[in-house]
Amino acid sequence: MDSNQDSEQNTQDPMSKTKEKRDQFLVDIRKKKNQDAINQKRLKFSQADSNNSDNPFIIHNQAGIVNIPEQNTQHNHNLPKEVEVQLKRVYDTFCEAFNTENFEELLLAISSLRIATGIKNSYITSKTVIEMGIVPNILTLLGEKFSAISKLQSESAWLIANISAGDINDTIYLIEQNAIQILADCVKTKNQDLQENAMWALANIATEPFTDFRNPILDTGVLHEVVRQLCGTQKRPSYVKTSAWLIKCLLRLPSPDFDKVSISITSLTHLIVYPDEEIQKITLQGLYYFSCLKDNAKHYVLFAQKLIPKIVSFMDSQDFEMKFLALKAAGNLSTADSKITNELCKGGILQYLASCLESPEIEMRKEACFTLSNILADKPEGHDSVIDNKVLPVLLQLIQHDTQDIKFEGTVCIFNFVSKCSASEVQMLVSANILEILLQNLIEDHVKLLRASVNALYRIFTFGDALKESYQGVNPYVHRVNESNGVHLVENLQYKNDQLIYDKVSRLMDDFFHVENVS
Repeated sequence: MDSNQDSEQNTQDPMSKTKEKRDQFLVDIRKKKNQDAINQKRLKFSQADSNNSDNPFIIHNQAGIVNIPEQNTQHNHNLPKEVEVQLKRVYDTFCEAFNTENFEELLLAISSLRIATGIKNSYITSKTVIEMGIVPNILTLLGEKFSAISKLQSESAWLIANISAGDINDTIYLIEQNAIQILADCVKTKNQDLQENAMWALANIATEPFTDFRNPILDTGVLHEVVRQLCGTQKRPSYVKTSAWLIKCLLRLPSPDFDKVSISITSLTHLIVYPDEEIQKITLQGLYYFSCLKDNAKHYVLFAQKLIPKIVSFMDSQDFEMKFLALKAAGNLSTADSKITNELCKGGILQYLASCLESPEIEMRKEACFTLSNILADKPEGHDSVIDNKVLPVLLQLIQHDTQDIKFEGTVCIFNFVSKCSASEVQMLVSANILEILLQNLIEDHVKLLRASVNALYRIFTFGDALKESYQGVNPYVHRVNESNGVHLVENLQYKNDQLIYDKVSRLMDDFFHVENVS
């Protein structure tokens, strides 16, 4: 991208801050969305496993089906007596079956705990199972010695996945028991149920907000194994979805080392065209995280030629989440260089930006401004397409009537536009009252908006200087501002308690109005 001599006019600074805020927003909501998805998935399977559809809060043990009452949140510090009795029976069954290698009884005990821990508001939680002291034994069952008992291993991994969905202390406990390496080894087996549950557990661990948890997972080489498996024989949709989920979690912010995850682009390229909307959404999130790694990650996306057109095509979706995820991925890719921008424009991104700018959702409008700003800053020949797609008229409406934050984002777009466009295109903007709109925003109490507005005005006035010969030595754009008494709005900015605004306004006044500055 080209830079401007004025550091504030370099759009990377405000755009970087916007990207940081956007990324923080994603980090804040990611954990909640992940946990909601985990709860929904486990509740679904737990209810499917239950023999009593009216009451999913059950435990199976050697005595048959025993009901577990729904948790009373007002008395959640101690287990009810009947639950304690049932839990003791399960514990005794597990210990005896483990020591005697009675795999049938062992499976019943583990399944009962797996079902109970997957139920929302159940008394039996991850911490309950940990406090029973049997987690090391359950992890032992995931070893090669028990590989012939596929159902037992699958249930054991599922129970570990439920435990990994607990709080951070539960995760730390699992890590201390070498669960990461054990689960990674499970992914390398031929048991798809075991692989899927192991991947789900690893994804839960990877979503914890500490890179110390994710890096050990990457160090096992499990990502390479997941990519290899996806490139092999056809897998069922749930397996593909869990694989995509794990890949996305390993790519999440803060970004891991590029070399550790670069192979993931191979799977993302295939997953983006998988005929399942949920998988496609997860993949779009993964692609966004991948493009955050470093600049050369964006070029990896470019080399996968079918990725960019597919990403852009999702912006035509009627599903808001799908459309927003596609726009977010495209917007981050647009920060690279002209090659990426060209591919995005060829893919038709401009025809979808107008509708995104008109979205009732503020995050969609901000993301659309972010993307448009990058395109305008990078590719002069793309400006005609922006005009043809009627994006700029919508943009002018945002700058005039939207929130202050959106006005700022839109004004940066205008500055990027006038930094690369032709004199005739600036005249088109002036005819659309851009000067009056920018002047109107000089009364806003928003420092970044004020700075961006002054930057844009300066650039437009520069074009006006080139027209002086045709207007008897007068800059027509400066004259237009004088005629509307807009110069007073500019002068008043010198009283703002902001040195950068003062410097910008002083330069503007010296170069175009020749008015004495406020000292």
